[in-house]
Amino acid sequence: MQKAAIGTRIYQGLLAIIFTGFGVLHLVAPPPIRENMVALGIEWMLPIVGTVEIIGGVALFAALSVPRLTGLAALWCVAVMAGAVLSHLRVGDFAGSVPASVILVLPLVLVFLRRHDLTAFLRSPQAAGA
Repeated sequence: MQKAAIGTRIYQGLLAIIFTGFGVLHLVAPPPIRENMVALGIEWMLPIVGTVEIIGGVALFAALSVPRLTGLAALWCVAVMAGAVLSHLRVGDFAGSVPASVILVLPLVLVFLRRHDLTAFLRSPQAAGA
């Protein structure tokens, strides 16, 4: 395995830990997280947000075994974070949108790094395990 591929897999593993951790935080909902979601007007979405973040993290972990699925898992995480950025902007919380925007870039980097696998998967999903 090439050094670049090893680096990408390490990056993917760290990203999986980040998304899984955020998901658990949203499910547990300590006061600062809950207050932030109340300010956004979407406190009721805490379990949903936590679940979709955990799904993203688990998908990134699983894609370590099936690398062709990495781009798809990273796209899921991009969608989750795009929703977070839009939620902050919707209520005028520009300061809160900055960390969400930074975290949005992380899975975008992985999509870019695995773009060839992603396009191959989209052309032929049956060959994903090959």
